[in-house]
Amino acid sequence: MLMSLEYSAVFVAIADRADEMLVKFYSQVFGIPPNPYLPHVYAEFQLAGLRLGVFQPKAEHQAEFAAATSGSVSLCIEVACWRRRSPTPAKTSKPASSKRDDRNLRTSLPTALR
Repeated sequence: MLMSLEYSAVFVAIADRADEMLVKFYSQVFGIPPNPYLPHVYAEFQLAGLRLGVFQPKAEHQAEFAAATSGSVSLCIEVACWRRRSPTPAKTSKPASSKRDDRNLRTSLPTALR
């Protein structure tokens, strides 16, 4: 049985090997400029429920994105981690309760961005 995933954000990164063609395209489609934007490196479009990143792979990673079988998309999902209340809480100055752990368990960006 699959467990449902409680996600807080979705991030998609697309490799652009054609001199910012995708950055220009998505700027026109969404009607907004990318933010943040580093020309010929990285552009991000923040939409409701989705962050779309467009990146220029570094020279040493170009082959990873050029092959027809490898693709040029990286999908990252940010999830929330929930802690369960302990049956016998430790004595602390704060009352024990079920707390949301806000640590991001997000997959890092593709190595081509590093």
